[in-house]
Amino acid sequence: MLINFHYPGNIRDLKTIVEIAIHFSGSSENCINSHSVNKAFNLYNSVYKTKSNQSSGTINNFIRLNTMREFGEMKKRIIFQDVVEKHNYNVKLIAEELKKDPVTIYRKMKKYGIERN
Repeated sequence: MLINFHYPGNIRDLKTIVEIAIHFSGSSENCINSHSVNKAFNLYNSVYKTKSNQSSGTINNFIRLNTMREFGEMKKRIIFQDVVEKHNYNVKLIAEELKKDPVTIYRKMKKYGIERN
């Protein structure tokens, strides 16, 4: 399935895409499906294309690095936000699942702009 996808990345990029696809699949068995792979590649491509269109030449390597940092940060945010919603914004439960201090959870919620509606 993954062979059919074209992406301008390296093995670390592919690893990140697979991790996001696993997350999107919602499977507890770390399985992926074509829908989750499509969603992960679309997310990757939207971040990569936005950055690569902003500049060219020797700066591309720097932009590429920043793009992957942003993509990695986006992956962390997606996973964190899902845990927050899973526990209905209960910081104690979130902290227990993520094995983090509640203060860290509050800090991440602020960082990612996650507020209870």
